[in-house]
Amino acid sequence: MGYLRCSKVRCAAGHTDYKDVAKQVSAYVIDTKANLVERLAEGIATLLREQFEVAWCKVRINKRGAVTGARDVGVEIERGQP
Repeated sequence: MGYLRCSKVRCAAGHTDYKDVAKQVSAYVIDTKANLVERLAEGIATLLREQFEVAWCKVRINKRGAVTGARDVGVEIERGQP
């Protein structure tokens, strides 16, 4: 998987908790049976917006070795309003 970059994530206590975000996203990726990187990116964006009440996020996923002759292929999506 590529990397995940998101707008500020606030938890109920009012501080940024990126460790919890990373745990939730990792668990989602492991548990999800998404065959397409597009579907996985959409699911991660939905998780961030619903679980962490994020107004805007950008999710980028790269899959190495998916296409012969290409280093990697991937998708980048933005959801919400910055």
